Amino acid sequence: HRDLHSFPTRRSSDLLDAAIASGKNPYWKVRALLTRAEVNLMDNKLETAQADAKQALSLAQHAQGTNPFSNRMGLAWLMLGRIMSKQGNNAEASGAFQAAVNNLSNTVDANHPQLLLAQQLAAK
Repeated sequence: HRDLHSFPTRRSSDLLDAAIASGKNPYWKVRALLTRAEVNLMDNKLETAQADAKQALSLAQHAQGTNPFSNRMGLAWLMLGRIMSKQGNNAEASGAFQAAVNNLSNTVDANHPQLLLAQQLAAK
């Protein structure tokens, strides 16, 4: 009988890194990038978080094609706005929050938590 603690464990960030590196599906890659950006935002690694959010935004924009709105774009703009706000770039953050509201209000339910957050932050 093996001790459960003897099995190797991988940190969440390692799993995210692997998902991003091997991700061929743009939807899941965007989600993984935004999750890693969230982790880095919470750890105050703002430049790293911003790089992931910008990459997620670029992938979402490419995947959006000719659709006028995208929930992935909305989520990426929301993350980018939160990072910019924490960096003290309030004017740029405000534009990002408005872009998030525009995309999310056209792609998710009116009571979706990320839309409500974007609306709250855009109103500041």
